[in-house]
Amino acid sequence: ERPAKFEEMRRESKLDGWHPTGALYSCFREDFNDMMRKTFDVCPGFVSKMYDLYAPPRIDFVGKQESLTDDLVRVLHQLNLNFDETRLRERESRNVSEKRQIAWDPEVLALTERLEYAALYRFGYPPQTSGALPKA
Repeated sequence: ERPAKFEEMRRESKLDGWHPTGALYSCFREDFNDMMRKTFDVCPGFVSKMYDLYAPPRIDFVGKQESLTDDLVRVLHQLNLNFDETRLRERESRNVSEKRQIAWDPEVLALTERLEYAALYRFGYPPQTSGALPKA
């Protein structure tokens, strides 16, 4: 059962039915691994499909949050724009969230990597398990 706060947020947003993540509302669980298992049942490959909507194959570059400054510098250079790279790199980060470690069940992680292989491969995230690679 979803917590009351989640239900309240869902009702207030009026997103059911059209929001890209609306299909996942029924998947919410307090336990992360249980939520992932439910997501596999309801929307296998959800992230890969969503990323294809936002960044279809014709898009040849997507910057990553974890390398945002480097990616921005790369794009600015490719566009031959004048900018102060040193100033950009020395700028203090803002709104940085605390990193949290997810306690993955090994089977859930392996299945996630198999179901989301398209997105992981396309965006350069190496699998953490040997079970993620498709069989040849």
